[in-house]
Amino acid sequence: PCACLPAWLRARGAPRRPAVAPWRYALWALADVEANYLVVWAYQYTSVASVMLLDCFAIPCVMMLSRALLGARYDRGHVAACLVCVVGLALTV
Repeated sequence: PCACLPAWLRARGAPRRPAVAPWRYALWALADVEANYLVVWAYQYTSVASVMLLDCFAIPCVMMLSRALLGARYDRGHVAACLVCVVGLALTV
């Protein structure tokens, strides 16, 4: 099935070149792997509750920073999910 995917994409008229350079995907993948490694590493030096607090707090912080620095726009679903993180943060404390 995977062998016929490129032919099927060409038949559909899909662009041959990705819109984003492949090295950028590799860079984001590396950042994701390193972030997950650091979270797992944090479990060795602190309690599970502390790591959960930092993890729950990261999402609202990133949303606020991306809004302030990058001008990102979020709809109600994103804000509701962020509030779930904040409620989880409050319940963990």
